[in-house]
Amino acid sequence: TCYIDKDTDRRSIVKDKNLVMYDMISSQVEFLAFNTKKPYWSDKRVRQAAAYGIDIEKILNNAYAGDAVQTDTIYYPNFLGVSDTSELYAYDPEKALNLLEKAGLEDKNGDGLLEDAYGKNVPVSILVNKKNAQRMTAAKMISKNLETLGFKVNINALAPAEYKKAIANRQFDILIVGYEMEETYDLREFFNGKNAWGYYNADLFSKSRELERLYDADTQKE
Repeated sequence: TCYIDKDTDRRSIVKDKNLVMYDMISSQVEFLAFNTKKPYWSDKRVRQAAAYGIDIEKILNNAYAGDAVQTDTIYYPNFLGVSDTSELYAYDPEKALNLLEKAGLEDKNGDGLLEDAYGKNVPVSILVNKKNAQRMTAAKMISKNLETLGFKVNINALAPAEYKKAIANRQFDILIVGYEMEETYDLREFFNGKNAWGYYNADLFSKSRELERLYDADTQKE
């Protein structure tokens, strides 16, 4: 007899009932979506800086109690047998600051805050569902990471209905969101501009569409 348990207290139940537990990779993914229409975040270097400046491993251990795995892409680890190091955006604040400087954002007056070319501070609004405890903890940790880089951070924690409205109205710089993939792992809607966060990338849309064609395993992997 077996069953699937997603509750955070399952380890204590396993211990109490003398059960055997096996972890598995699910179809659920947690990720950040950037609003590429907003000032600063339209620059790829700023988005990459945020990625390098966020301590993902610490977030996985603290916010998700070790119940998640990091992957280099939004495909699950070793998808189609492709190696996945989980190090593509390993935590590197120094690299993050270098990218921000190249994007014209740096702490020019030594007050610990980033300034743009006009001397203005760089605000960032993080949108999160306040009913999701894991994402709320992640939001707080991400906020501290970004503040360390010099961003002026505001966490906009909303109830589910208001949260959905804010997404629809693009009222965020960074969105913390979850998604349950369909069985075929078709990612076209992540890049076609019709997704909830309005992101469009023609090159990635074309590549993800190619993966849906009837190729053999080796061609798909390539």
